[in-house]
Amino acid sequence: MNVLVACSNPIRIKDEYFIESLGFILGDKVVVSEYLGSDDARAKAAELNHYFEINAANIFDISGGDLANGVLDYLDYHVITKSKSIFYGYSDLTTVLNAIYSQTKKQSWYYQLRFCSYYPEILENILNHDDHLEYEFVQGEKMAGIAIGGNIRCFLKLAGTRYMPDFTGHILFMEAYSSNKYQVISMINQLAQMGAFDKVEGLILGTFTKLDQSGDRDFLVTKIREFCSKPIATTQDIGHHQWSKGFAVGRYYQFDNNSIRD
Repeated sequence: MNVLVACSNPIRIKDEYFIESLGFILGDKVVVSEYLGSDDARAKAAELNHYFEINAANIFDISGGDLANGVLDYLDYHVITKSKSIFYGYSDLTTVLNAIYSQTKKQSWYYQLRFCSYYPEILENILNHDDHLEYEFVQGEKMAGIAIGGNIRCFLKLAGTRYMPDFTGHILFMEAYSSNKYQVISMINQLAQMGAFDKVEGLILGTFTKLDQSGDRDFLVTKIREFCSKPIATTQDIGHHQWSKGFAVGRYYQFDNNSIRD
């Protein structure tokens, strides 16, 4: 059973055609949350707990925005630990993905199912967890560790909470959509002040859409190098665009010589 949920902002009525197309693409039995249009965090979490408890095969969050961290205190992490369900989401769902890992050590996937409405052929790769990335090292030559991270703005919502994963020994991957270069500097400063860059094994930089469009990609890399002496790799395969690939929070990765192994 595949489930469509929305833990972040309510899904707008005009987006309903996406829901129909995603149900068609998935093919198998699809259950649609009754709270897609709701902002009731407690109700959304209770429903999500239920889907984990009955071991729904795949739980796809198709929302984004600002509200996802509201469900964290209501999730039943004991149920999630025992569940066979796999959770998928991206952007604001960064908070849920990393909370699931920090509280249960289970993997979940940084991916937005809506992209499959544009490229249905990639669904099989997503469900098979084919997460080969094309990447390039801009500092160092290899890194290995369990991946944490996601959208940098949303990831930092976890700062100071019990849901923030320990940076030590992990690979931190980051991407952003609308943040300008000064906002990104602010967030990089915060990560540095938290000691993140001293503790991680390395960084993966996905697309930073607004910076990339303004030609500030080199600025981003230069700024991060000021704080981080660990290996840094960049990729276009993680981000807010329709051809993004899935990547797992909580999965062990090795990056070396343009290959990726788990």
